[in-house]
Amino acid sequence: MFQRQETALSRKGPAFGPFLLLALLALCAQFRPILPVDETRYLGVAWEMWLRGDQLVPYQNGAPYAHKPPLLFWLIQLGWWLFGPQEIWPRLLPSLFAAGHLLFSFLVIGRLLQWDSTLGSRREADVDRPGSASSLTHGQSLADASLWILSGSLLWTYFATGIMFDMMLSMFVAMAWYGLFESGWAWFERRERGRMLKAFGWFAIGLLGALMSKGPVALLHIMPLALGLPFLLRSKQASMIWWLSLLFACLTACSIMLGWALAAANAGGEVYAKAILWGQTAGRVVKSFAHRAPLWFYLASMPVMFAPWLFWPRLWIGLWHSVAGLRHAGLVESFARSRLLAGTLLLGLLTPLLVLSSVSGKQMQYLLPEFTWIALLIAGALAIRDSGKETAHRWHDLLPIICACGLILFLPFASQMHWLEHHEEPEWPLILACAAALLAYGLAVQWIRLRGGISVAIPAIAVASALSSASIGLGMTGLMGPAWDMGPASQAVSSWQQAGRPLAWLGYYHGQFHWKGRLQSPLIVVKADQAERWLEENPNGILLLAADPNPPAGPWAEIARYPFRGQFIVALGYQAATRN
Repeated sequence: MFQRQETALSRKGPAFGPFLLLALLALCAQFRPILPVDETRYLGVAWEMWLRGDQLVPYQNGAPYAHKPPLLFWLIQLGWWLFGPQEIWPRLLPSLFAAGHLLFSFLVIGRLLQWDSTLGSRREADVDRPGSASSLTHGQSLADASLWILSGSLLWTYFATGIMFDMMLSMFVAMAWYGLFESGWAWFERRERGRMLKAFGWFAIGLLGALMSKGPVALLHIMPLALGLPFLLRSKQASMIWWLSLLFACLTACSIMLGWALAAANAGGEVYAKAILWGQTAGRVVKSFAHRAPLWFYLASMPVMFAPWLFWPRLWIGLWHSVAGLRHAGLVESFARSRLLAGTLLLGLLTPLLVLSSVSGKQMQYLLPEFTWIALLIAGALAIRDSGKETAHRWHDLLPIICACGLILFLPFASQMHWLEHHEEPEWPLILACAAALLAYGLAVQWIRLRGGISVAIPAIAVASALSSASIGLGMTGLMGPAWDMGPASQAVSSWQQAGRPLAWLGYYHGQFHWKGRLQSPLIVVKADQAERWLEENPNGILLLAADPNPPAGPWAEIARYPFRGQFIVALGYQAATRN
């Protein structure tokens, strides 16, 4: 799949194009609301840490927050320390993580392909042939294509602007991979000890950052490759210094992580200590607290994760030719020629995929670090020449346009979906945005046909896909903004709190009011059987809850209501009150 003589790619431009697309996405993200419940929760945790001045233990609504390590909250507060509490910096952080992910993905893919090509040439005892000198250029062209594929993938573009942990984890995992391959190249190929130790520094920083991003699950993304790399180099012997350097880097990163965990466990109390030291990881593996999904979840989610690439028939044609080529050359012989590359995909992609599929909790973004290798696979398949039959398959360029027309016809029925209910805005902004995006995609496909060349096709599709994501995002903001913007409800909660009125939330509170309302104290959380009694004991208090569409009957009067993700946030008072 990745042999140079079979490729249709050429390097026609610099690699900064995907970064420009990322900058466009980051700009568009500044105009959408902070989305509940994840983004509002994480900003609320950072806000509480900021108010308390406690940088050791994260807090949510006055209680220790054990679900995530504090690195993201520290970085948010770093910007607040420099520029004051505001939203621009937290909105910008995910895009900076995404830029780091693109950069380190480019570096690790380029190094991997160069190293694999060097090993293949050596095995064939033909290192002096002219073709081997250009292996680096070929690796860079595939690395460039992989960046375009990443920046044009639907799920990646969403998390490139989402205030969450997954893109940060992906950046640090890619950094660790880069340090690993750079250290291997420096020692096994060059015997340069200083360069190897410097590369292991990158590995240690990446491993530490990944651990402080999402906890021990980071080891699943990094350690299979770290432990298996020497065994992929059958002709090489991993000396003791390489293993000791790897061990020292791992111990350094894990010791710092463990140092924070022990200190936080001591400060956060017994329940928090049990959660961060064992409960969270074990619970998600055995019986997930949330996000439970079947074994085949990730396979079924691939079309969403890698749209629009998996809908491009040329990809499947390339995969078919690749499989046919493997059958013709022999599977064992083909993998023997690219032992390092094949082993990297096996350990770096297939192993995490199988393990994550076997655990209880699943979400699509859990595979985000492995997008680096999936993008490389897609780039390799798209780069295969179509055996000179470039005109034989022109019919397949019509399929995306047919799918686009089907989506446009479906849009009028979208208002029946639950996340579009209870809004007063017309559907035309969403329809217009999607129609413009799909039109851009169709024009890009036709322009590719006129200009020709896969080197033009991949960037053009990525640009069209990113513009689609941006325009649809802006259209959805105009359509559903009031239902997703926690600002009005949070400001009302803040005003009631400042007025000294007792406040309680019915059910599980996700911290959705704390950041937007700049709340200074926690809300009381009550259960359904406690609500009436709480209002009787606090006649001046306000009970908040999410209702669909009306709250249950009881001795209370509705004070105010605000749209909330297809429901309403309703404020109830014990005595009749004028509706705000």
